[in-house]
Amino acid sequence: GPEGYTLAGEGDRTLEELTPGDYTITWTDVSGWVTPIPEAKNLTGAGSIIFLGDYSGDWGTVDVNPQPVGVTGGWELAGPDGIFRHGTEAKTYLEMPSGQYEITWLEASGWVTPAAASDSLPPGGAITFTGQYLQPIGNIVIDLSPSGLAAGWLLEGPEGYSLSDVGEATLDSMALGIWTLQPEEVDGYEMESPAVLTDTLDVVGETITFRVFYRMEGFVLVPAGEFTMGAPESETWSSPHERPQHAVTLSDSFTICEVEVTQTLWQEVTGANPSAFPGCGDCPVENITWFEALEFCNTLSARDGLEPAYQISGDQVTWDTEADGYRLPTEAEWEYACRAGSLTAFANDLPNLDQDCDDPNLDGLGWYCGNSDFRPRPVGMKESNAWGLYDLHGNVWEWCWDWYANYGSAAVTDPTGPEVGFFRLVRGGSWSVGAASCRSASRYQLNPERSFNDVGLRLVRPID
Repeated sequence: GPEGYTLAGEGDRTLEELTPGDYTITWTDVSGWVTPIPEAKNLTGAGSIIFLGDYSGDWGTVDVNPQPVGVTGGWELAGPDGIFRHGTEAKTYLEMPSGQYEITWLEASGWVTPAAASDSLPPGGAITFTGQYLQPIGNIVIDLSPSGLAAGWLLEGPEGYSLSDVGEATLDSMALGIWTLQPEEVDGYEMESPAVLTDTLDVVGETITFRVFYRMEGFVLVPAGEFTMGAPESETWSSPHERPQHAVTLSDSFTICEVEVTQTLWQEVTGANPSAFPGCGDCPVENITWFEALEFCNTLSARDGLEPAYQISGDQVTWDTEADGYRLPTEAEWEYACRAGSLTAFANDLPNLDQDCDDPNLDGLGWYCGNSDFRPRPVGMKESNAWGLYDLHGNVWEWCWDWYANYGSAAVTDPTGPEVGFFRLVRGGSWSVGAASCRSASRYQLNPERSFNDVGLRLVRPID
């Protein structure tokens, strides 16, 4: 205190007749206790002050909590000064010395053992170790495309597990380990996936998905990708409305029919044959409007249990891009599928040699005025492109979704054309036109309400 006052002692003490002024107390260490911090106070002439030294125990509480209740794996707890405890059930330990503690959880049959853990117990504090034992299970999803397809499969897994079923499925509480799925063939479809799919369920609570893709027979899978759309100025007999060339990205794969819709298929679906050249069931149907092509897509979708792609009200059409039914290709999809990676006028990597009816580079690839005898010809009779598609050069023009518009130079992703317009696009050329009109980049515009005896369609289906 003031004037050099000093006093040492222990225990409680009351001191009287002290000189007013500032006093400071320092508490001495006591083994096993936490020492209070020094404290300073001012004593007035007629007043009093109290110094309270609140020693707290140098210990705390440790809780051990295995979950779920009833798991009998056991645990071992180690702490300062060689402390060791063990047990199988939940336990609370009082007056444990402060310091570092570590717990090891022991194995329990049929359960996944929690990882070891450590924590520091502060003086007067509490720590809890919770050991969450998990059952070694996860989930398996079997996803079939197209959605709703009644495809059978056999699932086999650990410990002799085996399950046969049909259609899509979500299976819960499946054991960790290696699983195999063997999908079955479906009439009218070709399976794109491997005959046996294998995956490992190795994380508790994880979900693995077996995806099996079926495509209708006669359809080709077109992978997502990028290409340059349009024709360069150097391409013989190209036109300004095929330029400027521009980069196009198609972010989704899709399927497209190997051939154009035939008279036979159209009659099966609609009960009628509008063709100007009847009597050739394997020839492409023609003499149809753009609207009739959309109605056909919707009718075929309904027949095959798919969601129609188009909502049609008079001359107003909305494309439901989430539907899984048949539809027309966009102009970009059409050219991408036609080129199949080629950069030349024709998909066979050859240039266009003649504007009219005498081009040997087209003779083997498509029907045009130089070899068609001026009528549609049976589909699939000429060479295919690199992706297995036929008659993209000639035979009949093919309706596309897009309104006609001039190209821009900017790169685009998944273009679908302008929102409004006067004419819809057709692609590919036909039996009635010259070779120049059958080039990959050739594009033409037509009134969607009119039909023409050299215009038909080709079907596209999205991948779920």
